[in-house]
Amino acid sequence: MLKSVQSTVGGLVVCWIAGAGCSDAAGDVPASLEGSALSRSALAVGAAELVHDVRPPSVFPPDVGSEPSGFIQVGTRFFFRAWDVRHGQELWVSDGTQAGTRLVRDIYPGVYASDPAQFTVMDGILYFTAYDGGGGPRRLWRSDGTPEGTRLVLEGGPGADPDTPHVVLNGALYFPGGEGTEVGLWRTDGTAAGTVQVKDIDPNGLSHVRELRNVNGTLYFLAYEEAHGTELWKSDGTEAGTVMVVDLTPGGDSSLIGDMVELEGNLFFTVFMEGNDTQLWKTDGTAAGTVKVKGGTPRGPDFYPMGFQRLGGALYFSAVDGPSGRELWKTDGTAAGTVRVKDILPGSGSSMPGALAELDGALYFTAFDNVAGKQLWKTDGTEAGTVRVSDFPEHAMLSTEALVRLGSRLHFLVSGASWGSPVEMWSVGSTGTGSTPVQGFVWPHLNGGLYLAPSLALGDALFFAANDGIHGLELWRTDGTLPGTALVADLNAPGSGSAPEFVVDVGGTVYFSASTGNGVELWKTDGTGAGTVRVKGGFSQSLFTPRKVGSLLFFSPGDDRQLWKSDGTEAGTVRVKNISSGSYYGPNVSDLTDVGGTLFFTAAGGTWGTELWKSDGTEAGTVRVKDIWPGSQGGVPQHLVAVGGTLYFTAQDGVHGIELWRSDGTEAGTRLVADLWPGGSSSPSNLTVMNGTLYFTAFIEDAGRLVASLWKLDAAGGPPARIVVPSPLAEYYPATELTPVGHTLFFRFDDWVAPELWKYDSLTGEASRVTLTPFSELHPLVAVGNGVCFVGRTAQYGRELWCSDGTEEGTRLVKDILPGTGGGVEFAPFLGLEEGLVFFRASDGVHGSEPWVSDGTEAGTRMVGDLAPGPGTSAPGLFTRVGDAILFSADDGTHGAEPWRLSL
Repeated sequence: MLKSVQSTVGGLVVCWIAGAGCSDAAGDVPASLEGSALSRSALAVGAAELVHDVRPPSVFPPDVGSEPSGFIQVGTRFFFRAWDVRHGQELWVSDGTQAGTRLVRDIYPGVYASDPAQFTVMDGILYFTAYDGGGGPRRLWRSDGTPEGTRLVLEGGPGADPDTPHVVLNGALYFPGGEGTEVGLWRTDGTAAGTVQVKDIDPNGLSHVRELRNVNGTLYFLAYEEAHGTELWKSDGTEAGTVMVVDLTPGGDSSLIGDMVELEGNLFFTVFMEGNDTQLWKTDGTAAGTVKVKGGTPRGPDFYPMGFQRLGGALYFSAVDGPSGRELWKTDGTAAGTVRVKDILPGSGSSMPGALAELDGALYFTAFDNVAGKQLWKTDGTEAGTVRVSDFPEHAMLSTEALVRLGSRLHFLVSGASWGSPVEMWSVGSTGTGSTPVQGFVWPHLNGGLYLAPSLALGDALFFAANDGIHGLELWRTDGTLPGTALVADLNAPGSGSAPEFVVDVGGTVYFSASTGNGVELWKTDGTGAGTVRVKGGFSQSLFTPRKVGSLLFFSPGDDRQLWKSDGTEAGTVRVKNISSGSYYGPNVSDLTDVGGTLFFTAAGGTWGTELWKSDGTEAGTVRVKDIWPGSQGGVPQHLVAVGGTLYFTAQDGVHGIELWRSDGTEAGTRLVADLWPGGSSSPSNLTVMNGTLYFTAFIEDAGRLVASLWKLDAAGGPPARIVVPSPLAEYYPATELTPVGHTLFFRFDDWVAPELWKYDSLTGEASRVTLTPFSELHPLVAVGNGVCFVGRTAQYGRELWCSDGTEEGTRLVKDILPGTGGGVEFAPFLGLEEGLVFFRASDGVHGSEPWVSDGTEAGTRMVGDLAPGPGTSAPGLFTRVGDAILFSADDGTHGAEPWRLSL
């Protein structure tokens, strides 16, 4: 159980959270705070206590592992995907040690898998595709290895093909983007603005781009065009420079092209031709230079080259000819230079060469012969220099899965003849002799024994997935010796937890969702174990968009996406109305918003698209407000926000583009506010209310240029007014994270290099930059007392907690939690209180990621509990205030992710 954390007030007078010139000394209090009731000491916050173990730890069979795969190196660390019972299959990172192996981010929250794939590295950043649980397609993500640095490249961007490798070319990442067969060629520089389609190859939407390859600065790929079918294309990254190389199968029929590989500046590939012959071709990027290298003999067997491996100036592969079966071949790109290396299994039999790998100028591979069966071979490219290396007993089986190089040795797998036999890892030196066993592994049930195909060499160690019969299929490492082979981390721990997904306060009762052995359930708590009870179960997916309206909780379950409500009882937790949709994803109820006691939301239908709805909690009172854009397209309302008793949102009516709208809940009172960009979409966003005035960002056309701008709208009347922001960034980057504090609106600009903190004073009507401190990262902004706090990253301190009262001198580092350039504060959501306290997640390098609290002073910034003792990480989140307590989710390493409580 959690160790007690002593709370000491001790007469320390609290300095205002961001006051200029404040001190931690007793009696040194800013005049503005003397006698203020809004200050509270962080030292008075109590110890963290487990509320209730909603889902007791589960005990899983020992052979259930995390199944790590997809290893890719980025600097001194490597990323991979792995599965655990709390998060599903997600992105992990490791430095090769148990302490340095951790989940990067639960991209698809809960036990559902984001299924990260297509790992590609550009400029030290990992790019990959994943699902985020929003109901959309797999999209492109980027990660620097931190939760906060793991994000979508482009919100609402194109779907990303999970099967085609991405390619880095001339400072940009190229990837197939779109949905279904409407997959085009896209590129990105890692920013949302720099993510664009290169060319619309087939206007009919059937381009289906795939198989990207970089050959000396030219991008080759396969794509479909109605006039030519699927053929080979190339691109220099421009629309004009994206052209078809050659129409190998003239007309609308498609060529069957595969196995594309580069050699000496040419692209080699296979083409399946009529007559059941798969031929070897090459191209220099021109139609004239696209020629057949070798095919099968007329009316003879299919040549069918496969398993390409470069070595020197030649390409090695296995292929078939009439007299010799499938054997080892090589080519220099000419017909005369395409020859069989050796007929290892003489006659028409096939030696079936596989797992080709290079080591110190020689090619190693597995093959059969009539003497020793399947063994390890090597070749220098000559018949005489093609020799058998190993001599395992006849009953042993070498895996054709992979030969993996580590330093001057190749590692490979050997197993017994029967299914379920132990699997051993062996290695061989560059001389081709000295094969030695490294480690043996069992192969119980269906969880696998040992895999070298998903492996990675990092430094002097090889990382791979293996099952020792105790931990399941987990992450291992080896230096090529038996003593140097060990388990790195048992990622799929047996304690599963309930994984709370949301925490909502409804009149002092907190509701949250929990995953138990009975699926997803709605729970409520008063902060005590006895007062933590299940409200209703039977849901198969997450509960989305919870919203309090009066004494009711509204939400939408992921399994039907309808509108539900709960009064805290099982009988009172019901679907409000069956909204007929005709949509594949159901009505997809979302954006629940309370406007003066009326619930507004959006819902989709097959005939009327996504439109604005409202509900009073009854079936009869749940109606569509207005069909903004008649037809199946729908107005797609977004960014719903209440200003007094009026709802403001963005929508499109088919005439004005995406603009600002308002609604009083009636059809007649639902109308366009202003067409800020006639003929285009100003796409208002960041809708924020401060003292009855609506602030937002929008794009407009100014002197022929697209300009980002900050706006305000007085709800009392009048058109939107543009706010002048004297920053060079203001025209190119929209203001983000609009955060109201009193009469001051804080916001930031982020050009992905040097973000700036700004403010707008509603009393003077002036916008000004808050601080000249050079940050490389700055977010999220959270209102705390009379100022804001945020995570700021600087060259000197790394990522730490900063607070500001809106002045240069009042903007300061609160505490260097983890000394050095790395920083201790994580980009998990903060919770700020009026009293001047902020709760957040941080690690001091000793205790792992734990809950922290700060009152804006160095002395008053502390960890409130070592929930996962020692270097363990409790990963706290979902901080929510309920009366004089803070509830949050955390994992102490014993109970799994469960609800916890802090007393104020």
